[in-house]
Amino acid sequence: EPNRLLFQGVQRLYSADWDRPWGDETPHSTMVFIGIQLPEDEIRAAFAGLKK
Repeated sequence: EPNRLLFQGVQRLYSADWDRPWGDETPHSTMVFIGIQLPEDEIRAAFAGLKK
């Protein structure tokens, strides 16, 4: 896709919107988790177990 996809979620509310173009940047994904006392090790292990 020529534009970034911005996906946001809060509790059970989610939205996905097309954002600005990638331009000269290489497309990539970034995930940000915001919370209190999140189980970082468990989250990292769960994502490490996923395959491409």
